[in-house]
Order: sequence, then C-alpha cells, then structure tokens
Amino acid sequence: MKVIVKRIILFCMTYFCLLSPAAHSADFSKYKDTNQLVWDGKFETAVKKYFGSRKFDAFYPAGSLSAQILDGLGGPPDQIKEFDKSIFIASACRPHSCEEKAAVIFKKPSTILAFGVIHFNCKKEGCDSSPKLSIFSQKNISIDVKNALEAWAFSVADRIPLELKIAH
Repeated sequence: MKVIVKRIILFCMTYFCLLSPAAHSADFSKYKDTNQLVWDGKFETAVKKYFGSRKFDAFYPAGSLSAQILDGLGGPPDQIKEFDKSIFIASACRPHSCEEKAAVIFKKPSTILAFGVIHFNCKKEGCDSSPKLSIFSQKNISIDVKNALEAWAFSVADRIPLELKIAH
C-alpha cells in the first residue's frame, strides 16, 4: 500500500510540474502574470543584482531595496503586458497593503530597464500620508519608459497626487 501511495504522489508531482511554466526562464516575457515572474529564481537574482545592497525607505525604513521591490511585486498580480516592441511591464500590489505597488519594465528576454514603486516613504518616525512614486533605473531612463511608469502609477493609484522621484 505504501508503494502505491508513493507512486501516486510521484505521478501527481510530475504531472503538475509539466503543466506549470518553467521554474526558471531565461525569457521573463513568457509569463502571464507578475506572480509567475516573481517566483522565477532568475528574476529574483536579477533584481538583487540590479540593486545590490542598496537601502531605501519605501514600505519600511532602511530596508533592502531589492527585498521591498520583490515584496511590492509579490501580491495580487496584474497581467504582464507588452507596451512597446519587445518591452514589457509587470506590476502588482504589495500583499495586504494594496495602496503600495510596484512595477518593473524589462526588455525581452530578460533585461531589466526600470522599476516604479508607489509607497509612503516610511521612516522610523512613521510613514508619509500621501503616496510617492519612485522610479529606479541604472542608466538614463528613456522618456518612453518613464512615461509608461507614470501612466501605470496614475492608472493604479488609490490616491492622487503622487510625488515623483527618479533615482539612479
């Protein structure tokens, strides 16, 4: 009986692995929604490499920027959308705090161009009462990417106005 149960469990695990998207993809655009992207170990590694040990006061004070970005992308997901030829935007809201959100823009297959974060600039003393949009890019951000992140923010923000901050 134990052998039969083990075989059934092994069969089910194999079956579900074959039905799900690849655990790690070299092409981030193959995913349908942001959760699938965030669960990709290569994406997580790319985000951590992008920001290194940089800290930021977004969702909590002086936290790892990469951890806060992944947190913001890890809640209820949006569908990944192609907004320009081979350029995609993926976004989600922070789990249990949907006023806070994050987005990533990447070029196919897996080049991260920029991130946008809607946050309340949380410091040790507390968080601001109005939302901020911070845009992060490693190089000079193209006007199309900046405009796409601003349009995303205004389309999903629960409260307006947003203050814009661009950091490199």
